[in-house]
Amino acid sequence: MIMVKKLETDNVFIDTEPFIAANFNYQSRPFQTLVLLTKYETVFIYLTPVTVKEIEANIKERVETASNAFRKFQATSDTRIIKNLEGPLKNALYVIFDIEEVKTKLLDQFSKFMKKLSARLIQVKNVSIDDVFDQYFSQKAPFGAGKKKSEFPDAFVLSALRQWCQKKNTKMYVVSADQDMINGCENDEYLISIPKLEEFVDLVYASQNEPHYSFVNELFDENEEEVKQRIADQFPSIGFYFDEEEGEVDSINVQTVRILSKYSVFVEEERATFELSVEIQFQAEVTWMWGVVPDYPTETEEATLNKKMEVPVEIEIDYRVGDPHRFYISSLSIQEHNVVLSNSDDDDGYPYK
Repeated sequence: MIMVKKLETDNVFIDTEPFIAANFNYQSRPFQTLVLLTKYETVFIYLTPVTVKEIEANIKERVETASNAFRKFQATSDTRIIKNLEGPLKNALYVIFDIEEVKTKLLDQFSKFMKKLSARLIQVKNVSIDDVFDQYFSQKAPFGAGKKKSEFPDAFVLSALRQWCQKKNTKMYVVSADQDMINGCENDEYLISIPKLEEFVDLVYASQNEPHYSFVNELFDENEEEVKQRIADQFPSIGFYFDEEEGEVDSINVQTVRILSKYSVFVEEERATFELSVEIQFQAEVTWMWGVVPDYPTETEEATLNKKMEVPVEIEIDYRVGDPHRFYISSLSIQEHNVVLSNSDDDDGYPYK
């Protein structure tokens, strides 16, 4: 039996963190569902001018980082041979793009997406500076014991949201996985923390489309083994590389698949989309060469690496309410690609695993 939670308010604030987590991909299913929900005024989206500026600053910063990485790729001696190519592939790999133009286009995409969401701004100019400094010196969230000065923007944002809710006598969801934002909402009369955007969308469907939501979630749980098998079958094809001289990944063998979380991000009469977080334990058979020096013999090494990684998965289900046998996986996408495996026991640091 699925325990259905109820939506406490139709007001939701989206922090900077969910945009970063989605890599500013406004075509992702949770964002697209949010557009649909706002279109029919099922929910109302709020930001603050501080949040908008923070999002825009992150977009600019990431364009700079991407540009630097691109230039390093173009300059490395390992890629020089590609310069001998003729045609569009060489042009694509060695194009010199205008950073400011890229920033402008990405900022424009963000602005257009805000309009699609009919996002409303809650001003921070009326927030009491004295109240914020009281939070800082008394070490209240979002500052905490460290009294981090970097949390002043969050403090102003939370105070503005709280002030707005008090005036309207209502509550508001605060979507953010930022721990300081979560702490700032703890035991708050008006602000309700919810870490993930997909979790909020799941909650909306649970409240607004309960019969379909309950049925398709129970159906998913009954067919979980089939889902895990499909994930295990697809996992070796996402692309693996071995970080050693002349290294090769010969095979990937999945040991276990465990679904850590499941959120319904789109539910209609005969179709539903789920966002999953999945832990996969696997063995990688790898080989590499060492002693690769001219006029000297080389040696081949082999090893079996035991690895574990967490991957996001999007899965679309066709179903029919009342039919327990109608469960068809129409699409399944593991949203992780080109994983670099290391011979180290330290699995930290994307893309190294």
